[in-house]
Amino acid sequence: MNCLIVDDEEMSRATVEHFVNQTKMLKLVDVCESAIKASKVLTEQKIDLIFLDIDMPQMSGLELLESLNYSPKIIFITSKSEYALESFEFDVVDYLVKPVEYPRFLKAVNKAMTQIQTSHNNNREIFVKSDLKFVRINLNEVLYIEAMADYVVINLNNSKHIVHSTTKAMVEKLPDDLFVRVHRSYIINIMQVKSVENNIIRMKNEVEVPLGASYKSDFISKLNFL
Repeated sequence: MNCLIVDDEEMSRATVEHFVNQTKMLKLVDVCESAIKASKVLTEQKIDLIFLDIDMPQMSGLELLESLNYSPKIIFITSKSEYALESFEFDVVDYLVKPVEYPRFLKAVNKAMTQIQTSHNNNREIFVKSDLKFVRINLNEVLYIEAMADYVVINLNNSKHIVHSTTKAMVEKLPDDLFVRVHRSYIINIMQVKSVENNIIRMKNEVEVPLGASYKSDFISKLNFL
């Protein structure tokens, strides 16, 4: 998750930055000492999660949220508990009172990750033109996509759809946290992989997909290893 720290207290910023660097699932985009600076960052970068103080000069954390035209996940980290009720009107993930300990911080981050993943899963549907009609497809149910001349075949468990497209065009439109190109002719759903052996990827429906040498590094980097 791309994250942003916004706090006018230097020690608090340093503490939260240390916690973020300890947490593998987080990628720190910037650290801001004011909401005004943060508002500029938020227009230039895609932020998934903000660690946000409330009581800041010139612009408060609540005023920053009111100014946004999209809704990143918010974890308030503040020294004043009296803002708790007002802050939850913004549907925040969690409200942490300083000084924050790492276990409490991590619990809030895991909560944010769960909410983001649930949101992604609920909204991963696309329409494709197949057999002269538009068909709704749930991307989570796609196993793999195979190139076939000027078309691609989208393979699901119990059906397939032939679409006029290229693998390059498809991979550019699909969410890169779910799909990865593994061969010049194949794109796969990472969550549908059963096993990998000798440059062969076995999908959950037992279909074997070749793993090309030039795509192997990117594919391996997206697997979730223990």
